[in-house]
Amino acid sequence: MNEYILTALGVAFAAAAVTALAPEGKGGGLSRHIKLLTSLALLCTLISPLLNFAGRLSELAKSPPSFSVGVSNSDDLLKEKLNEAGAADVAELIKDDLCNGFGIKEKNIRVEVTTDKDTETFTIVSVKVFLSGAAVTVSPYEVEARVSELTGAKCFCNIG
Repeated sequence: MNEYILTALGVAFAAAAVTALAPEGKGGGLSRHIKLLTSLALLCTLISPLLNFAGRLSELAKSPPSFSVGVSNSDDLLKEKLNEAGAADVAELIKDDLCNGFGIKEKNIRVEVTTDKDTETFTIVSVKVFLSGAAVTVSPYEVEARVSELTGAKCFCNIG
């Protein structure tokens, strides 16, 4: 990025110097042509990253990258990734519910959700809620009851 900026500045200064030193010519015609050429040089310098990007895209279109996942592991890998994504989403939803329900600030709460990775369906095994800062005044028993009611899973509330 620094090279690009330095090149653009160098071309701009060179164009300014050439334009300033260029003779007017008959009726200012020569000066206009020099200004046009220096403007084109500066424009080419400024759009060069876009041209490089377009070239890389065309190379990718000709030979797209390929990858493969072992057939035997692909189902397990997919289940694991879906469980991780689902657990993160559920943790965020529980966190939002507790923040709204108990007036806890987001910076004072952290939620971790553990799922059962061996089942075909998404199953929450346990939820851990960590309270800190001003949230320590909230009753951990009420938090555990609320989360257990929402998820149907065992909840552990840690303070500190």
